[in-house]
Amino acid sequence: MHSITMKLINKIHFCNLLAAIAILSCSHCLCADVNAAADHRARVMVVVEELRSCPSWSDSYAYQTGLRAEITRKNMEMAQNDTETLRDAIDFVLAEIPHENPERHRLESKIFAFLRIVFNIPEGYLDPTSMSTGFGSPWKNGNVDILWPYAYNKDNKLELIGECGHYMGPAYDPLADFDRLSTRFGRRFVIPDLVY
Repeated sequence: MHSITMKLINKIHFCNLLAAIAILSCSHCLCADVNAAADHRARVMVVVEELRSCPSWSDSYAYQTGLRAEITRKNMEMAQNDTETLRDAIDFVLAEIPHENPERHRLESKIFAFLRIVFNIPEGYLDPTSMSTGFGSPWKNGNVDILWPYAYNKDNKLELIGECGHYMGPAYDPLADFDRLSTRFGRRFVIPDLVY
């Protein structure tokens, strides 16, 4: 009888041990998820600050080559982030400024140019179907230069060449533009899998 009781007690201890291991494993997973979410949020906020501090190309002119080079450099640096972080950062800054605020146009034009760096848009005139083409994008024979306001210079590097015009067409939706460009062209830079 004593032997059966001891076996039963050992089984109970073993089951409790397994339950404790399972709880610790879940706790570890939850901590990992919380840490990953916190890391993602931190990366988003870094990009948010970079977007806020980057000058808007809509306030620059062709002769301001230094300012335009700075805008391109900052856009290239921001574009090194993963796609989810960039989209979430854009969503965050858009939520800060209501549509009726005059600063919204400046922010949207900044994002419009930035997305031309993020996504691997080829140079040339393309079918504009479902693409955002405002801010003065040049048209030719029913097609539009979707890469504009950027173009490749003689050294085959992206250069900010366009001057912002009046926005024409339906209201610009930066997140929809982000999603369409992502689907149609993919990323310009290969972003390695991030290890957290």
